[in-house]
Amino acid sequence: MTTRWQSWAPIFNWEHLPEVPKEGIDFANGVRLEVLPEWVRSEEAIRHLHASHHTEIHRVVYGFRLDYEAASLSEPDPDYKGEEPRSKQERAVELFNLANLALWIVTPNPISVPAYFHFNRPDDPKSMISSGSGLGFLHHERDKDNKLSIDDVALATKLHSVLFNLDRNKTTWIAARLVWKSLWERLWEIRVLIQWVAIEAIFGPQDGREITYRLAQRIGFFLGRDRKEAQKINDKAKKNYGWRSRIVHGSQLNKLTKQKSINISHESQEYIRRALLKILQSSNLIDLVNGKNRENYFDKLVFED
Repeated sequence: MTTRWQSWAPIFNWEHLPEVPKEGIDFANGVRLEVLPEWVRSEEAIRHLHASHHTEIHRVVYGFRLDYEAASLSEPDPDYKGEEPRSKQERAVELFNLANLALWIVTPNPISVPAYFHFNRPDDPKSMISSGSGLGFLHHERDKDNKLSIDDVALATKLHSVLFNLDRNKTTWIAARLVWKSLWERLWEIRVLIQWVAIEAIFGPQDGREITYRLAQRIGFFLGRDRKEAQKINDKAKKNYGWRSRIVHGSQLNKLTKQKSINISHESQEYIRRALLKILQSSNLIDLVNGKNRENYFDKLVFED
């Protein structure tokens, strides 16, 4: 026998969102962005959360919500096609994290969903069956003041649907998932490396010849609005790939100033974020990146006017 369940993810740093309408905002697959009810942040509901989250959660105004039918906490998600089964509650948590990722792809921001709750009787905090808390997304220090507009949120709702429905075995999903994982990383060097793996998944040449030159060129001409901007991005990408290689091979970074590391990490982030923003808005680009014509497409970009 199934009953109605409700999962919630309070949004930390909610101040970076625009004012959300009273009726809430629909994201994909039943997820809603709306005001976080008092009963979700009650002591009965948050009792198992990490102590560091208790004070912050009482300040939270908005959250992601998902309603669904389930017979138990571990009932498998019937639509999941992965090798290992997952529960409907795990599906909810993924949807919350992908909503967070979609908002970040549109505009990099400090919004994070480090906690979640699963209730088997909505409106009853004592019905909290499972909860979890972690680190959540970490924003780059250059993005600490970025705020989202209502138009940004509207675009994020569309990207959320695209992200969730990506083929999990293809390049676009692999790159997006790597970016998602990189946003949890606190060490900037590791964060940069993960993001460069995502960049190479999309732009990397298959044969590996002249990889620095070709990779930088592809990034530049895909992201640049004109040839001048493409060349500028190309030049920076070459240098940043060089720093990526030094990290990979364990080279000393003693000549890397704090300001330079900030620049490298932010520029690397922006290559993959902007690429995903462009790709996810076009089914044709998703097909190209995922398909056999990817190499030909990127090689020809340099010859386009």
